[in-house]
Amino acid sequence: MADERSPVKVLVAYSVFRLLLFAVPFLVILALSDNPTLSAVLAAVIGLALSVILLDFQRNSLARLLNDRVERRRPSTDEAVEDGALEDQTDSAAARPKP
Repeated sequence: MADERSPVKVLVAYSVFRLLLFAVPFLVILALSDNPTLSAVLAAVIGLALSVILLDFQRNSLARLLNDRVERRRPSTDEAVEDGALEDQTDSAAARPKP
């Protein structure tokens, strides 16, 4: 089943979730400790761990959409063009009857 959402929407949703997974632990730890440096470091570690666990589907969806977009924009390589030409020659030679 293909994902019909645009890459921009998926990227925005993923980014918002990542920010929330950092901001919530940061604010909680900051309220408990009053040390902004410790709060930032602990929130970064907690946010990273939670995003790896909870945002697997969103990350894979975004990666798939971006990969599809890159594949569509990728120009044909010389090797692919040569393989296509060789297949065309083989097909046309097979279609011609031998005398």
